[in-house]
Amino acid sequence: MPEHQDKIIRAQLLARYNALSEDKKKILRLFSVVYAPVNQTTMRKIVNALGWQTAGGMPLETMVDKSFREELIPAKLIVFEQNAMYCHRAIVELLTREAVSKDEFEAMAQAAEQIVPTAAAKTSPAFYHLAPEHYGTAFRALRVAVYSGAMDKVSELLTRMPRHLRSQTGTSNPLVEIYANPLDGRWLEGLPDKLRLQVLRTVLVDNTLALPPCAEAFALLERLLPDQENTEWRLCLAEQRLLRGQLAGIEALLPGGGEAKELALSGWHRFIQGDTEGSITLYGEALKADKKATRKRNLYLSGLPGVFYVLALMRSGDPDHLSLARQQTAMAMKLQWEDDPYLDVFSLLDACIDVLQGKSRVTDQYRLAEDFRLFEPHVTLFHALALTWAGGKPKKAHTDRLVDCG
Repeated sequence: MPEHQDKIIRAQLLARYNALSEDKKKILRLFSVVYAPVNQTTMRKIVNALGWQTAGGMPLETMVDKSFREELIPAKLIVFEQNAMYCHRAIVELLTREAVSKDEFEAMAQAAEQIVPTAAAKTSPAFYHLAPEHYGTAFRALRVAVYSGAMDKVSELLTRMPRHLRSQTGTSNPLVEIYANPLDGRWLEGLPDKLRLQVLRTVLVDNTLALPPCAEAFALLERLLPDQENTEWRLCLAEQRLLRGQLAGIEALLPGGGEAKELALSGWHRFIQGDTEGSITLYGEALKADKKATRKRNLYLSGLPGVFYVLALMRSGDPDHLSLARQQTAMAMKLQWEDDPYLDVFSLLDACIDVLQGKSRVTDQYRLAEDFRLFEPHVTLFHALALTWAGGKPKKAHTDRLVDCG
């Protein structure tokens, strides 16, 4: 659904939410925290576990009844499917953030866990094989970790969440479903610097894959930068400016501290300035720094900086550099468990290198012949580039799709 339609729907739902009594608002916020579809009996148990009362002194659970359903379901604040109810996804994160701001979240999450536990799923090997219908409960565990600020737990859950469940969010990273639904500057301002950066970085990376780059998240990144001495923020801002071709002031963000990430970004900067050899030198230093820090022998530079390293090696035309580029793409494909969102791009460049080394013809490379319309937009861009460098000819549909992406 187009973004402007999402905003219209969200505004309509919020207006209906704001017209509710405070008691009904509280119940709807609880639905947002529970997240997974639950039937009326289960929701009443969760409300009862909280021990809350209405403004009139009655148990709050008594309000979860037929009249509640008949009011909130037609208003689309509650979605009713297969005899179960859940908060409309367009406002679910806003209401959960409101619960956090009202100091209700922790109690709500504990009550939900008591009645509809996720703990067993999180500690059992079965968590790896959850059926799609259990996605809501698994995703609630992730949301609770996010809104509790438990970032180590977030990382653990993401690592163990099956890919077929991740894909249900419609993004390459399920955290985007939490952070950008919607992306709220006021909410971000209340977060600790480390979590705020993690939110913006996650949204920016995901949006880069979709194209075009997210202007809103980038503006927030620049506005909320706490201090240029903060290395993580500084490097994130430098990467986003390189992505957008905003090269003014890049040198100040990349003073040359010897860190692998900074050296890789400096190599990317040199490459787009036309200094291919200087770029390759800096990238080589980045790999050395990475190997020294990790004590691993076989490494590749991941993400967009790594993609541009391979492009620099290919651009040089030197046979040794082509061999090194092939090592990088081969390592990227071998370490697929690293979950690099640019793995498809590395695969395309690997096929292109094969042609450049004279080991095959462009017509023999199935990866270059694949229907690019099945790819994500960022892969379409590199598919056209790989075809061109391999001596093939991109189709008009390549351009049409990229234009459609904005």
